[in-house]
Amino acid sequence: SLARREVTSLASEVIALYVWGCQRRSYEVFSLFATYSVAAGHKTVNSYYCDLMGRIELLHIRWALEEKVQKRYGDPQEYILQVSFIEIPGEQQTWRKAKSPGAGPRMLVVTNRRMLILARKRHGLLLKPCGFCLQESFCPVAPEVEREINFTTLTRIIAGSDPQLFMLASQKMVDGEVAGENVDFFVCHRSDDRNGLINTISYLSGPTTDLRIMPSMETLITEALHRRMASRIIC
Repeated sequence: SLARREVTSLASEVIALYVWGCQRRSYEVFSLFATYSVAAGHKTVNSYYCDLMGRIELLHIRWALEEKVQKRYGDPQEYILQVSFIEIPGEQQTWRKAKSPGAGPRMLVVTNRRMLILARKRHGLLLKPCGFCLQESFCPVAPEVEREINFTTLTRIIAGSDPQLFMLASQKMVDGEVAGENVDFFVCHRSDDRNGLINTISYLSGPTTDLRIMPSMETLITEALHRRMASRIIC
């Protein structure tokens, strides 16, 4: 159920934070899973271990990225609040095709100052990571900042019908004047990432509650599916 997935996600995040913050206890933490599997006869599926290790690795990446962001903008008070691996549907048909597609997933980074869309990993003289460096060292080169989105330009925050999809609409400027909206589509690799991202972006979109942009639900896709499907949609 939805409530059970949310509890599992929260528990995984707490464990990941503990292991990341106290790496000397990581063996003890993971051995508890094996002990519980034998003593209580409850086996932990391999996919959960993969998800947990992915969360720990993302925390390492977030810490390393924060230092690079502070150096890039010369602001030691700029902190990373959210990092998520994402995909951008249709990216090859828009402005994004100007950059080399590279390899690996994209990242969306939300700081207390701005949003950053990072390009896919690209390599310099080395065609691939050396295999010895940790992932957070960005061997052989860190991902580039491909685009920035200012919170003040946002007009709408839309949560899609799919739990991993959300859209951000921002002002489209032509000759210094607002001439419509630019809409960016984002698909998170993990479904629980979306809520954290849109809630953080909404909070930072304005100084007060009255001026903030509240997330809204997208209904067109759901309505179109209802019209074309006889059975009830289960989400």
